[in-house]
Amino acid sequence: MDYGIAIDIGTTTLGAALVALDEGRVLREASRLNSGRMFGADVISRIQASNDGSQMMLQDLMRSDLTALLKELVSADVSSYIKYIAIAGNTTMLHLLRGYSCAGLGTFPYTAVTLSSECLKAKDVLPNAVFLSDETKVLLFPGFTAFVGADVAAGVYSLTGTGESRFLLL
Repeated sequence: MDYGIAIDIGTTTLGAALVALDEGRVLREASRLNSGRMFGADVISRIQASNDGSQMMLQDLMRSDLTALLKELVSADVSSYIKYIAIAGNTTMLHLLRGYSCAGLGTFPYTAVTLSSECLKAKDVLPNAVFLSDETKVLLFPGFTAFVGADVAAGVYSLTGTGESRFLLL
C-alpha cells in the first residue's frame, strides 16, 4: 500500500495527516506548535525576523518541526511506502521552508519569490528526515499572491478535486 502525508504549515500550528492513497483514508493525524513563533505570532513578525538576519534559523526551525511531526506519523513499516508529502501554507511559511528571501513580502508591492507549485525530492526539503525513501516527493501547493497563499489554494482545490491523480495535475 502506498501512503501520502498532507501538511498544513500554519503560522502558529503545524498539522499533518497520514493518508492511505488507494483509499483516501486518513490513518493518523498529528500537530505541533510552530517553533518560529518565538520570533512573533504573526506573519509580519516572521517576515521582519527573516529580513533582519534570522532567515536560516527560521528555515532550520521549520525543517526540524516538520521532521518531528513526520516522526509522529510514520512508523518504520510505513516509511518506505510514503510516496508524496503535500504541503500547503501561507506564502511566508513556504518561503521560510524553502529558504527564499522574504524581502519582497514585507514591502509594497508585496511580491513573492515564487507562487508556483513545486515538486521536489523530500531529502532536499527535509534533509533530516532520513527515514523517508529516496523516492518520496514533496509537493508544495501554489499560492495566489503574497498574502493569499497555498493554504487557500489547497482549500479551493479540495472542493474541486478528487483523488491522487487530480492532485498531481498541479
